[in-house]
Amino acid sequence: MSLVNVVEVPRRPVARLEPIVGGQRYAHLIQAADQVRRLLGGRTIWNVNSTATGGGVAEMLQVLVGYINDLDVPIGWLVLTGDARFFAATKRLHNQIHGDLAGGPLDAAEAHHYTRMLTANAVELLGWIRPGDVALLHDPQTADLAAPLARAGARVVWRCHIGVDWENDATRAGWDFLRPHLGSAEGYVFSRRQYVPAWLPDDKVSVIPPSIDPFSPKNQDLDPLPCKPSWPGSACSTAPRRRCPPGSCAATEARAPSPGRRSSPARAARAPMIRCWFRSPAGTGSRAWAESWPASPTTSCPVAAGT
Repeated sequence: MSLVNVVEVPRRPVARLEPIVGGQRYAHLIQAADQVRRLLGGRTIWNVNSTATGGGVAEMLQVLVGYINDLDVPIGWLVLTGDARFFAATKRLHNQIHGDLAGGPLDAAEAHHYTRMLTANAVELLGWIRPGDVALLHDPQTADLAAPLARAGARVVWRCHIGVDWENDATRAGWDFLRPHLGSAEGYVFSRRQYVPAWLPDDKVSVIPPSIDPFSPKNQDLDPLPCKPSWPGSACSTAPRRRCPPGSCAATEARAPSPGRRSSPARAARAPMIRCWFRSPAGTGSRAWAESWPASPTTSCPVAAGT
C-alpha cells in the first residue's frame, strides 16, 4: 500500500477572476505566471500536506491548484499518510502553536515516531519530486520532510497556515520541537507577520494572507431577504440585519431552542442555525449553546460561521 497519494485537481478557468480583480491586476497575474513558468524551466511545484479533504489547507489547494493548472504552470498535489499516533502528535503540535499545552510537549518516543513516519513518506515522495522541483510543504505535519527532500535536490519551502500573535509556554514548546526540523527549508511562508518565530531569518520569510475563493458559496453576497438574529445575547443581535437568499437562512422563520429546551424534530429540521458570536465568560456560552442543540438524527446541525 502506497503511503503517498496524488490528488488530481481539474482546471479552473482563471479568466473568471478578471471581472473581480480588474483588467490591470489580471494582466499582472498572467505576466507573473509566464515568468514563473520560465523560471521553473520544466520543473514542477509540488504541494505536500496531510489530507485531500477537510480543513482549510485542502479547501485552499482544491481552488489554487486548479487555477494554476489553467495557467499552464506545472503543479501537483501529494498527500502523505500517517497513523493514529502520528496524527495525535501533530494535533498536539497544532494546539501548541495556538497556545494550548494540553498533553504537554512531545516526548522522545513521540518525536521518534513523528520522524519515522515522515522518513517513510519521504522515500515515496521522491518517486514524484525530482531534483530542482519545488516542494511546498504545508503545516507541522510535513516539517520533518524538509531535510530529506532538500538532500535529494528539491527546493523546499515550508508554509505555515497557523499561529498566534503572542507567546506562552505552549507556543514555545511547539516551535522548539519544529525548529530543528525546518532548518533545511530555503523559504518560509506565513499568513501574518505576527506568526513568524523570532529565530527565522527575515530574508527567508514571506507573508501571504489567506487565499479566498470569490466563487465559494460562503463568499457570495447574501440577498435579498432580511436575516434576523435568532439567539439572544449573540453579537449579531445588536448588529445591522444581514440579507440572505431565499431558503438559505431559515432563521427568518424559526428561532433556535432556548438552553435546556428541545424543539420538535419537524421544526428543527427546517431551522439550520448559523451562530455569529456568543458572548460569555471563558467561552462557556458557545459550549453550552452547542450542547443544548436537539440531539436527533432528523435535525440539522448548528454551524459556527465566522468565529
